[in-house]
Amino acid sequence: METAFSLKHQEYIERNKLLVAENAFSGKAIMSWQKWAVWSSLVEYYGPTAWIDYGCGPATSYKHNGISKQLADSTGSEYILYDPCHNDYSEFPNVKEIPGILSCDVLEHIPDTDTIMTLSYLFGVCRKFMYLHISNKKGARGFPDGEGDHDTTHVTLKTREEWVEIISDFARNCGFPVVLTTDQPEHFDTFDHDGRGFTYDDWNMPSELQNVIANKRENFVASSPEMLEEFPWPLTRTNFNV
Repeated sequence: METAFSLKHQEYIERNKLLVAENAFSGKAIMSWQKWAVWSSLVEYYGPTAWIDYGCGPATSYKHNGISKQLADSTGSEYILYDPCHNDYSEFPNVKEIPGILSCDVLEHIPDTDTIMTLSYLFGVCRKFMYLHISNKKGARGFPDGEGDHDTTHVTLKTREEWVEIISDFARNCGFPVVLTTDQPEHFDTFDHDGRGFTYDDWNMPSELQNVIANKRENFVASSPEMLEEFPWPLTRTNFNV
């Protein structure tokens, strides 16, 4: 059964649809090296598996043999794509349970009134692993209608610590690994940044899986150290217990 979100939630869906008509959302968020290091590690560790990409945008990484499609094929996995702003993926996932959840650059677009409802749904159907990436960047694209009480599509801005507290309330009781990353930079006292930083927190994580992610991070850095400069992921912003 579809989750009963608020009227505010539906309002912002309709406003975001105006931006979809302008091709405002690329669907490439998961393709950045830091996020891919986390997500591909989770899928490879649990594969063959299945997941919901909740807020997939135009599903760019699944098209034309994109990296998400390659990941699914290489692990024998399946996936469900959902994004209420894109007609091709607007059918709400009518599942009672699924092994994995991916939600990348989504929760900041959902009004705060519906944050807990959204997370309740995601944690309610997830059974094996979850990856949430949430942007802390204020400078996102504005709404074309110029209405409402927010200047940009990032209608819910919270610090890393605030998101950790919220996710902890769910993760303490779920029993499966959860990874939360944000784009909050190492030196932060504002939401006014370029969104290229990276922080990492996890819950219920087997040490072997945590090592897989840490090693993949190191392999990326070793092969292309310039990426660490453009899209930093300092270990000081990571809670790896290694």
